[in-house]
Amino acid sequence: MSLLRLVYYSAMISAWAAFLGWGVSEIARSFAAVDSATTSTTVVVLLGFLVIAVTSGTTGAAIGLGLNVLGGMANGRWRQLARRALPGLLGGCIGGVAGGMVGGVMFYCGLPRAIGWMVLGLGVGVVEGVYDRSFHKIRNGLIGGAIGGLIGGLLFDWIYNLELTASGRSSRAAAFLVLGLLIGAAIGLAHVVFRVAWLTVVDGYRTGRQLNLTQLVTILGRGDHLPLPFLGPANKDLEAEYLIIRRMPDGSYSVEDNHTKLGTRLNSQPVAGPTPLKDGDILRLGTNLVRFNERRHCGGEAPTVPVSEASQLPTPPPPPPIPSSADKVFAPTANPWSSVRKPPPPPK
Repeated sequence: MSLLRLVYYSAMISAWAAFLGWGVSEIARSFAAVDSATTSTTVVVLLGFLVIAVTSGTTGAAIGLGLNVLGGMANGRWRQLARRALPGLLGGCIGGVAGGMVGGVMFYCGLPRAIGWMVLGLGVGVVEGVYDRSFHKIRNGLIGGAIGGLIGGLLFDWIYNLELTASGRSSRAAAFLVLGLLIGAAIGLAHVVFRVAWLTVVDGYRTGRQLNLTQLVTILGRGDHLPLPFLGPANKDLEAEYLIIRRMPDGSYSVEDNHTKLGTRLNSQPVAGPTPLKDGDILRLGTNLVRFNERRHCGGEAPTVPVSEASQLPTPPPPPPIPSSADKVFAPTANPWSSVRKPPPPPK
């Protein structure tokens, strides 16, 4: 999927997940309803925190599940997506319960619950990065989750207290929807804004797919375990692991063919060894074309090539030899008669 669609689907998934959390909260409220006049304050407070834990845990679990599965959509294989479901569910639930408890304590002390919802955003935003073991995804998820949770939390209390109907259910539902929408949109937008390098399939299997390069090593090929596999009958001759893209210590990227039969081409030139990549380069894997993009460095300068990579680059041809003095003396001129003086013109 494209990176802009990632923002849209992140927002929609989180909004529906928060709507599910609202439904659970309404059920929990009905079960936990007690007569405050005949029930001790401690029991009322504990029941209130139980409702908060169930509600925030369900909301966080649903958002974490949806976003973690969405993060693997570039693969497109149901088996790989199913493996991302349980970690997303558990991680989101833990973050949701933690955020709900923080928000409940703050609300009980007379403070806004926005910090609690921000903690929930942090918890669900970090799930995908932890699963993929990617520092960049963890950083982006923390930034997006914190911003979306804080802004959504501030709007949550205002919408929650509008009381659009006598029961207040519609206002509570709207508050949850806005909260989930902002958390998901902010997390998805952070992944797009803070991306460093990415790939786009411009021709071949499932054109338009994009993949953020957040790992030190990214492998492309036919294997369905890869983040961006190339399947189908047209790719039957591709190896499971066809080429390797590495992020170098200085932040630049290089590509290397994995000893394949068909070979890898970079801008129509065969890749013999580790070759530096630059923004706009086109990689060919069989019948597939993949464009590499990266953000320009400060000052618009291209990243330097490491010494290990520079030693493997083709050396330019040596300059032609300088002619000796003898060659200059005996070398013929372009026009041998150019040095002969012409006779003067006849007098008139």
